[in-house]
Amino acid sequence: MNLTKTLIFGMLPVPVLMQTAERQKPNVLVIISDDQSVPHLGCYGNSDIKTPNLDRFAKEGMLFWRGYVTCPQSAPSRASILTGRSPIITMTARFGAPLDRSVITYPEYLISEAGYYAGLCGRTHHQDGKPGPRGSFLDKFYREHNLSTMESRMQYVKIAAADEEGGEERQIAQFYEFMDVRDKGKPFYLQFCFTDPHRPYTAPKVHDPASLTLPYQYPDTRGVREDFAAYYDEIHRADSYFGKAMEYLDKNGLRDNTIVIFLGDNGAAQFRGKGTLYEFGINIPLIVRWPGVVKPGTRTEARIQSTDFYPTLLKALGIAMPKNYTIDGVDITPALKGKKFDRKPMFTFFPHSPGVPDWLPASVAVHSGDWKLIRVFGYGEKGGDMLKLYNLKDDTGEKNDLAATNPKKANELNKLIDNYLSDTKAVLPIANPAFDPSKFDPSKIGVQTNLKAPANPPK
Repeated sequence: MNLTKTLIFGMLPVPVLMQTAERQKPNVLVIISDDQSVPHLGCYGNSDIKTPNLDRFAKEGMLFWRGYVTCPQSAPSRASILTGRSPIITMTARFGAPLDRSVITYPEYLISEAGYYAGLCGRTHHQDGKPGPRGSFLDKFYREHNLSTMESRMQYVKIAAADEEGGEERQIAQFYEFMDVRDKGKPFYLQFCFTDPHRPYTAPKVHDPASLTLPYQYPDTRGVREDFAAYYDEIHRADSYFGKAMEYLDKNGLRDNTIVIFLGDNGAAQFRGKGTLYEFGINIPLIVRWPGVVKPGTRTEARIQSTDFYPTLLKALGIAMPKNYTIDGVDITPALKGKKFDRKPMFTFFPHSPGVPDWLPASVAVHSGDWKLIRVFGYGEKGGDMLKLYNLKDDTGEKNDLAATNPKKANELNKLIDNYLSDTKAVLPIANPAFDPSKFDPSKIGVQTNLKAPANPPK
């Protein structure tokens, strides 16, 4: 019998053998939510929020407690996911800066080196800058100078505008369309982006504001509760679309040969969240289902960053890294297999002062072991930098700044930041020549002064 099987297999024509090999390569589906912090899924122990599909998915894969992005804002963060590099290196740290054509995204490399059919759909990817409407002057200028490049990088690139009615439904429709038009003889890569839970919050009401447990840093008012419940409603809607995508894989026999990665692009647009280097702004939900690699239902405290998927996927597929192309990410296969994994120091960078609740001025941060140091540019004594030091093992909420009581550790980590900024040739904020220390009040850092009180504030 074995001899018969061998003879039959040996008589198969070469094209058939090649097609069989193609089918054995895993598909890759990356699903990204917009503005979501790590505690806000049921599988992270949050009993308030309704996310049955992602909770089920977590039981099928590995949940990361310490998954991080490179920047607390969507455009630079998404650039890092695609390129495996810091937004400092790709010059995308400024929102709206287009991704230069010389930078190689890993879906492109999957196409050229492994014959993948690749696509990107749903919420805007932000990698083409801000060219304006199709046919406008800016659009023509961007195309003439090869600034809008995403459509040339993959076989399928479509965007469903979030600010138009029914945008979320069009996003899942694009997912189905990609699956329909893709070359079925090739493995696929798809980055599928949700708008939810990005503001404005428009999802149907599911969560009761009065019954929610607010994070410690939130003022407990009716308005805050209603806003937070609306944020949970958005995540619930995203969860329903995630469930539809997983259902499609199951019904079409794709489940066992598809790597699925779910992650957020940055933290929630909430207090101490998006736009800040606090944990709430950069620690995002991350769950990976990888048949044959990840043990179902596992959880890990391994600290990883969104740049790590570029080298990890290429190595798993047996694809050599691009020549003369430095990757900031590292191979996290040991962590995925449940083995010991100690990541090197990890940096996040945000050279802006956003108008968000509990904002931080332009900052850079380093994680090393259990420690985290935030350097706030220009807000220290005599015009120097302010340092904020936290031990995340003992203080996950970053309530206790230890910079003054542990200056040795603060200086140690600050030197790592010095080296990083020097190595990456980062463009840093410059000092304000008109700054008057006598008029500076440090207590105003993080206090929004550009908001007007509503005419009828909630009680």
